[in-house]
Amino acid sequence: MGAAVNDNLQTVAQALLGPVDAQVTGSYESSSTNAKLNSLQKQVTTLQNSVNELRTALGK
Repeated sequence: MGAAVNDNLQTVAQALLGPVDAQVTGSYESSSTNAKLNSLQKQVTTLQNSVNELRTALGK
């Protein structure tokens, strides 16, 4: 006699993380983890570009 086990962990993790290319739509707080990470990555990239532009402008 065997027992059937239903593993919902993968489904729950997928719901929390969301698609890899998820975007923040509506509320940041209610967005998936991947949407938040993607948003932060874009902000960091923009900041890095701005810092590089400032360094160039200042000759450093």
